[in-house]
Amino acid sequence: MKRLKVVAPLFVAAMFVGTHPVEVSADEPIRVFFDYKTQAYDQPPLLVEGTTLVPMRGLFENLGADVTWDDANQKIIATKSSATVELQVGVQTAKVNGTTLTLTQKPQIVNGRTLVPLRFVSESLGAEVKWHGESRTVEIFSAEERLYNSVRAGDWDTFVYLLNLGHVDPDGNGRDNPLSMAAIVGSRDSLANEMMTKLLHAGADPDYQNEIGNTVLMTAAYMGNQNGVEILLEAKADVHLKNKKGATALWQAAAEEELGIVDLLREAGDTETQPPQLADAQTEDEVIDVLHFHLSRTVIDGQYENDYGLSRMEALMFLNLGTKEYYDAYQQLSETGKKKLLVEYAQDHWGFVLGMDHCYTILSYLGQPLIGIDVTGETKIEDAKIVYPKDGGFDF
Repeated sequence: MKRLKVVAPLFVAAMFVGTHPVEVSADEPIRVFFDYKTQAYDQPPLLVEGTTLVPMRGLFENLGADVTWDDANQKIIATKSSATVELQVGVQTAKVNGTTLTLTQKPQIVNGRTLVPLRFVSESLGAEVKWHGESRTVEIFSAEERLYNSVRAGDWDTFVYLLNLGHVDPDGNGRDNPLSMAAIVGSRDSLANEMMTKLLHAGADPDYQNEIGNTVLMTAAYMGNQNGVEILLEAKADVHLKNKKGATALWQAAAEEELGIVDLLREAGDTETQPPQLADAQTEDEVIDVLHFHLSRTVIDGQYENDYGLSRMEALMFLNLGTKEYYDAYQQLSETGKKKLLVEYAQDHWGFVLGMDHCYTILSYLGQPLIGIDVTGETKIEDAKIVYPKDGGFDF
């Protein structure tokens, strides 16, 4: 549990609990994570003289490769765009794009499953592999995830290297979109906008939409990345696309009072600038959308030096209702509606707390805290827990 104490009207984080790596027995099974997701195999991974072997098909498919099995020769051929990897059961060498390389361990068949060297295969297709011996855990980061992370970190050399491989999808792995990340980071670092241009030239979709319907253009707009907006408009990004709440990029720019971006989007043909009003809201979801539009926001990001004791993976987001009309509307919301108000707002604006594991989101009116929720990027409305101020603070 974390205790957040109110300090008129902001909050100070205290009582942070650290974690330490836990050593496990050498008999424990090897765990594999691919782009942060746990992998389950019908044949458990093996550790053979320092080399981890895993079932071939699941690994290649995670890496975005098509795999062919030549039963007569017990040969594996995997292709991903311009890359080809060839291995053979019982043979100590493999071919990558025609070049013969030596393996630390031969592919082998165990319980009817063909196992291949995890590190060799992954790195052959641009992925990064990390082994954590104390927990017998392997982390694999696909080339697409590395591309995304290189944009986030401003790592130009890795970024260019991955694009030049010729088989890395510039739209990412389906979850983490490099172009959207460039739109976020480009608001404070011009290098990210250069990356945006290269991604577009490499075939990235300027109209990519995330799970809530926000386009890259919307992201650049609400982040105040005017140069990014200009780059996307030059790439013919569609200004008329709407997210699941019916908002265009222009709405989001107007909400953040990014007037220069508003002018750019108007010139590009977006004219939907009328902000939503409570008088027009017919359902609770529509009321929440109106409140989202009119909330004011202050963010404390733990990645930067702060006076709140936040770790690098934590942030505070303070939301203010602003007027009695909005406060009264909030009071009428169901408990689920109040959860949606905070969780959806924090997740929709995760670009302001980039890289955080937790965003402690607190709603107030006239400086008085009302409710708080510990939000993560994966928090579901039904699982969110509302906490109320008690003894001058919140217990998350």
